[in-house]
Amino acid sequence: MIVAADRPFVGALVELEPEAAGDWARQRGISVSTYTALAANGLVYELLAEEIRAASDALPSEHRVLAFRILPQPLGDELTPTGKIRRAMVERRYAELIDEMYAEQALTRREIGVADA
Repeated sequence: MIVAADRPFVGALVELEPEAAGDWARQRGISVSTYTALAANGLVYELLAEEIRAASDALPSEHRVLAFRILPQPLGDELTPTGKIRRAMVERRYAELIDEMYAEQALTRREIGVADA
C-alpha cells in the first residue's frame, strides 16, 4: 500500500505473499516457519528493496518509492470482503511503523537507493 498523502515523499507498506516468499527463502536455504520470520529476514528485505528500486526507476522522480516497510503480519480485517484495503484502518494500525519509516528516511534520505526527487 502506497503511503504518500501529506508526506514529503512516497513510501510503501508491503505485505508478503507467504507462499512465494517462503519458497524463495527455502530455495536459498533460509529456514522460515512463519510470516513474521519472513518479514523480519534481512535477505527478504533486500530482495524487496531491489524489486521496488527497479519498479520505481521507471517512474517520474516524484512518484518513486523512497522507503518501505514490510508489514509484520498479513492483512486480515484491514481488507474488505472483496479484498480492498481499508486504508484508514491500515494507516491507524501501523501508524508507528509509518512514522518510523519517514523518520528514518529523513535521516538517511536514501534507504533503498532510489535517487531523491
